[in-house]
Amino acid sequence: MPGKILLFDGVIAGSTGLRAQLATAHYETNLVRDGEEAVNHSRTFKPDLVLINGEPADMRATELCRILKADPTLNDIPVVLISDQSDLASRIEALRAGANEIYRAHVDAHVLLARLRSLLRAAGNQRQLLPDSSPCFDFGFMEECRPFPGPALIGLIAGSKDTAESLQRQVSSLLDDRFVLFTADRVMCDLAARNVPDVFVIAADLATSGDGLRLFSELRSRPGSNHAAVCMITDPAASDAWATALDLGIDDVIEEGADAAELALRIKMQIKRKQRTDSLRTSMVDRMRQAMFDPLTGLFNRRYALPALGRIAERAARQDGPFAILLADIDQFKRVNDTYGHAAGDKVLVAIANRLKHCLRPTDLLARIGGEEFLIALPGVSLGEAHPLAESLRLAVCTRPIHLGSGEHIQVTVSIGLSVGTPSQDVVADLDALMFAPDAALLDAKARGRNRVTIARTAA
Repeated sequence: MPGKILLFDGVIAGSTGLRAQLATAHYETNLVRDGEEAVNHSRTFKPDLVLINGEPADMRATELCRILKADPTLNDIPVVLISDQSDLASRIEALRAGANEIYRAHVDAHVLLARLRSLLRAAGNQRQLLPDSSPCFDFGFMEECRPFPGPALIGLIAGSKDTAESLQRQVSSLLDDRFVLFTADRVMCDLAARNVPDVFVIAADLATSGDGLRLFSELRSRPGSNHAAVCMITDPAASDAWATALDLGIDDVIEEGADAAELALRIKMQIKRKQRTDSLRTSMVDRMRQAMFDPLTGLFNRRYALPALGRIAERAARQDGPFAILLADIDQFKRVNDTYGHAAGDKVLVAIANRLKHCLRPTDLLARIGGEEFLIALPGVSLGEAHPLAESLRLAVCTRPIHLGSGEHIQVTVSIGLSVGTPSQDVVADLDALMFAPDAALLDAKARGRNRVTIARTAA
């Protein structure tokens, strides 16, 4: 877990104690003297969390928070305030300034450390979804992630319908989101028939003590609700319960009896975080797809296919079994582009990809590895099985013309080079060696007049 904490500690009497608590928890703490230094240090060193204890001499703590959150390079860094100003107005101001949490002075150490762990864990999970944390970053797939538009769905869970309705009345006028009410004994059943909320707000003690945490564990264990944000409303005096809830993964713990304005702000914060995380997760899936798939044909691309071919070869070597490699190349494809245009060429590529795919098993590898070249790997297939299959692929392409649109059709053929064998471990480690035989056979097929399958000499 990340552990660099930037600390402004303006409370001299508690300074040593707070730093000792952080040191005991093995956090790397950097102490700053005022708000300006905190901003400059954050921009230079990018801490994992900023902890502001008291008021800096050069600016208010809420102003420091607002500056950090207004900086697009810093706004994902969690900010926690500890303040002597415990009135509601000060808490609301801090939350509106972007503080992820605000505690009164002399906050229970177990609760504080549990909250730091919770925020650091959430920030770390989100950071893993960012493009510069993914291998795809090296491939150039870094794009801005935009939160999903529209109102969120908030699920209110209480021991009784009356309690859930009371919660809704408190916050509905302060939020432009939709609500769904659950009772504790029906929530898991009702979720199966409803859209899963973006945020759950759970009363900690539903029927008996600890019911809220048990329900949270159920929500986290189900695929449909495991990414939902969860806020728990609990007794402020139950510090052990607060710490336990945060360490188990509750996203926010809210004091029982909290003002509606604070409750609404905290729910908004979780909605914003959930939408940001969902957006990042969707972008990562898109980036991974771009890294693995050819966008035109939907087949695997060369970047994915060659390592996958290596894994097929390794498995064959371990099991002392055969596998086949086919390289298929569209004959005179340049003439198609020159005569009919590149849009027509794209249609030809898509049509051939689909015809090849329909002839293969789900366990076979099919990839577009060049402009008009396709790689096919057939695990567990011997020469006697591979040769007729290669012929069926060739016939699937050439026996039916490809429709180009506007009434035009074109006859296209492919040449295929085929290699079959059980490689040694030395050959498995060398993808160039694996590709050499089918590539040579493909060149031979081209030289012999195209539209044919040629078997590599080593496999004949």
